[in-house]
Amino acid sequence: MMNIAVIGGGAFGVMTAIRLAEMGQTVSVFERLPGLMQGASVNANRLHMGFHYPRHAETARQCLRGARAFREDFGAAIIPGVSNAYFIASEGSLTSPSDYLAHCNSLDLPYRIIDPDGFRPPVRNVALGVLTDEVVYTADILRELMIARLQRSGARILVDRDVIDIRRNGTRGIEISTRQDNPACFDAVVNCAYADINRLTARMSHRIEARQYEYAAVPIIELDWPELVSITILDGAFLSLLPFGERGRYLLYHVAHSVIAQSDAPLLDRAWLDPHTSPFATVDRHKWFERHMEACCHFIPALRAAKLTGVVQGPRMVLANREDTDERPSMVTAHAPDYLTVFAGKIDHCTWVADEVATRLGLVVG
Repeated sequence: MMNIAVIGGGAFGVMTAIRLAEMGQTVSVFERLPGLMQGASVNANRLHMGFHYPRHAETARQCLRGARAFREDFGAAIIPGVSNAYFIASEGSLTSPSDYLAHCNSLDLPYRIIDPDGFRPPVRNVALGVLTDEVVYTADILRELMIARLQRSGARILVDRDVIDIRRNGTRGIEISTRQDNPACFDAVVNCAYADINRLTARMSHRIEARQYEYAAVPIIELDWPELVSITILDGAFLSLLPFGERGRYLLYHVAHSVIAQSDAPLLDRAWLDPHTSPFATVDRHKWFERHMEACCHFIPALRAAKLTGVVQGPRMVLANREDTDERPSMVTAHAPDYLTVFAGKIDHCTWVADEVATRLGLVVG
């Protein structure tokens, strides 16, 4: 039996800890925030099946790889009866309608071509519309399900624990230090700290690569529509509209207006971890939302009735220098047999990533 530390209590860290603890390992989870799954995990609520990634088939395949297991494990979080539609913009799209359909057909993704004018709400300035069987889930319910399973697994949960240092301690393994506790040693460490993974990996003297760090702010809006819908406009600087928990609330993400700041660098600017010092702290929210809505109403005029009720914000990390693709993979890297990092892509990848972590640590996945 191994004594394993998992750094990061987002969906990937929690699922990894669940898998390792259920395999009989002694697991401790270190989370910087006051609770689990309160960072990037809260603004992810679509169970991707590959429709979103026509310019990177491997990301689409990774989504398909995790979708079935995710449904089986956390199906209670799925919102029933949501129409999930994708549209290709008439102008400025990096993927043509024919190329998009070829992408769907190559992966055997089920879809039905629809009339954008007949969809409710009507969608304008698009050349193709397809209805899919993708689903969305409620982030709060998913959090409850995952935390309950983690607690049942017997893993030790340590929140409000910012890991400030990590180092090898001779034959005792890897030592982790937080601001709150005395250093503790572990046989292995799995770093799932999302945008902050490079800082700790550098402390271990392993090579790190520059990443593209983005600070994103996504409006939470209210709409009095009779049915829940999920709408994505591809393929470029366009929008996604996704149900957000309670009926009538939506996340309205726009590629050009939700990304407030961007930096290609080896390390995340830690000021981005605090909303009070983040790039969004000095933004005029009224003007920002006006620009956001103007761009979105170009495609969905009915959005003009939306009311802003809040903002989900925080840093995220993607691969650098990938502007020519929509590559959003998940990757498990074994820097040493006892030190692994998880580069987190889409949340529905977390089930197979947890299995891969266990395999990399020499454990047999049943």
